Amino acid sequence: MSNDENDYLKIKLQNDAIEAKEKDAYFKEVTNTLNTDERLLNYFKDFDEKSVQEFKEFYAHRKVSWRFNKYSQTEFKASLDERFHGYCVTALKNIQYKKLFHAMSSWMSEEETFDGIVISWDWYEWIAKPLSCPFLPPIEKHEVQCYIDFLNQVGYDFSVEDTYLNLSPDDFFETDQEKGEDRWKGDDEDDDYKYCSWFQFYDKCYDTEHFKLKRGTRSKKENRYVLRAYEEQSKQNPIDPNIVHAPYINIYEEKENFIRIFEDSEFKHLYRAHAAQMEQFSFTEEIDMEIIHLSEADEIIPIESNDDWRKGVKIACEKYHRETTNLLIWDVYEEYLIFKTIKDGFKEWESENTAEAHRQEAANRILTGRRLMGEPEDFNF
Repeated sequence: MSNDENDYLKIKLQNDAIEAKEKDAYFKEVTNTLNTDERLLNYFKDFDEKSVQEFKEFYAHRKVSWRFNKYSQTEFKASLDERFHGYCVTALKNIQYKKLFHAMSSWMSEEETFDGIVISWDWYEWIAKPLSCPFLPPIEKHEVQCYIDFLNQVGYDFSVEDTYLNLSPDDFFETDQEKGEDRWKGDDEDDDYKYCSWFQFYDKCYDTEHFKLKRGTRSKKENRYVLRAYEEQSKQNPIDPNIVHAPYINIYEEKENFIRIFEDSEFKHLYRAHAAQMEQFSFTEEIDMEIIHLSEADEIIPIESNDDWRKGVKIACEKYHRETTNLLIWDVYEEYLIFKTIKDGFKEWESENTAEAHRQEAANRILTGRRLMGEPEDFNF
């Protein structure tokens, strides 16, 4: 990488750091308003307290996002380079997700231990930040090429939705009916939600299928203690059918009404622009977006003959996205190598661990279950 490119990255990191501070300050301001404004307190008082806290956290993060995307949203124009850059960053994350799966599987089967991993919920820290995970080996060039080969495989329906994975510690839990590989089977043969097509492709390339066969003994032990704690809680606090519980505030449904009542006209404009932009990003469901994306290309994109012209456009759009991503991914990989040498270098590429608030609750239930079963109140089991 040239000196000019290094200088650009340094400046970008400095600007990103400044923006990160501004975002953090705004997040604290929004959070304080949600917790102290008398109008909002009156609005929330009729809802379940726990769901209100979850709504506040969700809304504060979303409001930061809407506010700091102001210029791109008001102009209603997505950056082509940023979109493809995002695809490539996701590709690198997915490579690390597969290796994170290996680590989780080895921990769940009690074959390995990792610093900072005490209970299953601790894995959410690195699910949010796979590129920063200290006990995963760094991404190698041959793995990037493997991902490119994966995107190029015949019949793969490439879209941004397909590239995002849902990795959860809960999926490692074994029941008496579902053990080993059975845990990863979906409702039908085509359902690979729990063990996605990228994981399957990686297994074929590197002979790593044995990781999904490992036993989930650790999570099964945890579940035994959690259930015991729930049983005791039910005995101590039996459900009274005459008590009417406060309704939960739905994060996704209620935000529209919340914005309508409490936000000013400027912010409502930002939100409408954001919503329109998000709708525009749903190009796999809307043929109009596929045509728009094809029109962005510098070169002519051929459309293969197809009985359904919409399907022909869709295939051409997927090919365009796939080939453009494959070309850019090596540049993003070079960025990855640089950011890896910088403290918090991946901060803008990774998300926050939103499960942290629930981690302590899960830990307390495990400890309570152990105590009720006459065992030491620790995690050495």
